[in-house]
Amino acid sequence: MAAGFAVGRWFGRCVSSGLWFPAAELSHHGLPLLPVPVGGLADTTKGVLLRVGRRLRGLCAASDFLLDDFRLAGGCALDGAGVLARLVCRAGAGVQEKIRKARRGAGSIHLDRAGIFPRRAFLGMYGVALVLMTLAASLSLLPRAASGILFGVCLIALGCFVNVPTRPPAGGNSAAVQVAGLQLEFPAESELLAALDEFAQKHPRVELVVLSEYSLQRPPSEEFKEWCRRYQRYLIVGGKDFVSDDKFYNTVFVVDPNGEVAFRQAKSVPVQFFADGLPAREQRLWNSPWGKIGFCICYDLSYRRVADRLVQFGAQAIVVPTADEMSWGEREHRLHARVAPTRAAEYATPIFRVSSSGISQLIDARGRVLATAPFPGQGAIIEGRLELGRPGHLPLDHWLAPLSALVTAAIILWLSAKTLLGKISRL
Repeated sequence: MAAGFAVGRWFGRCVSSGLWFPAAELSHHGLPLLPVPVGGLADTTKGVLLRVGRRLRGLCAASDFLLDDFRLAGGCALDGAGVLARLVCRAGAGVQEKIRKARRGAGSIHLDRAGIFPRRAFLGMYGVALVLMTLAASLSLLPRAASGILFGVCLIALGCFVNVPTRPPAGGNSAAVQVAGLQLEFPAESELLAALDEFAQKHPRVELVVLSEYSLQRPPSEEFKEWCRRYQRYLIVGGKDFVSDDKFYNTVFVVDPNGEVAFRQAKSVPVQFFADGLPAREQRLWNSPWGKIGFCICYDLSYRRVADRLVQFGAQAIVVPTADEMSWGEREHRLHARVAPTRAAEYATPIFRVSSSGISQLIDARGRVLATAPFPGQGAIIEGRLELGRPGHLPLDHWLAPLSALVTAAIILWLSAKTLLGKISRL
């Protein structure tokens, strides 16, 4: 296997030196496509080289290079079950803890520079990861000279592949709504109402106002309903929907311009080990005046099984009220902000994410971040047009986990049967 890493080791040294891998700069509809950058990964690469064995260091550096521009959760392509576990941690459920741990391992998630991963997002992050891992494993089986040449050819081919111009998703019967979000972390209701009054006077064109998770500690009071009637706005706000004195659902409420709660959706996956409420009993879409809108509350967006259902129901956009506390620090906020562009690109569905202390994002159906509000950004406002086109779709890799489980089960049964028959034959 060592033969397969010769060119990778050389390439890793180039990465550490801050070199660039050239790729064509094309444009489509006035949007420049970026070259495949490597120099910016010098620090990450040095960390990778320290964390993995000598035989894998070149491949880890190359993996960082490839995974950076494919916008997928990654790691070293050959490291057995440990690498697979880290891959799942990066792309799967645990943004607050699991992504934080995965970031310290080999490879990293690079989603905050939009442009390249969405162009091949029909594969999904797991699909692209499978292609890269299969490619790396195949190269390791070849003789040194052949693997080196083929490795270089593959890098050039991949660099060109991600830069092939693609057309934007077909719009169909599309609608657009002017949306805005306010970043306020656990405000008092009086503070929140004052901020909303000031906002309404300064932003008269906004039709849909979104507040973060846990902006309220109860359902919207009459004061908030009166605000919606006075300014004729829709208000989406996170609060608590109590079912008893000590049990509640972490819920997003939609208040319409008539002052009525037109829709509510509870959080599907409360954060483990936190007082984050009961899990939702069902998921539904809000039939808004502009189209079908789904809701993921903060941690929900990290679970494909939650977002998949919304897309299968026909969601044309997803709104994500989020409570990322300021005390967690900038690094956690930046890591968490990398999830939404990936989901938008995978599902071809726009996402509007409003976080209590940043980083809020307005993302189009190709995974491009159109607007942001910074961290810590208390009182910051994010505004833009949320385009609701045709419903999104599941990426091709949605069948990958069931297929992998089926193949694994078949192998286990076959090996068990073979062992059992061998023992019987010796009796």
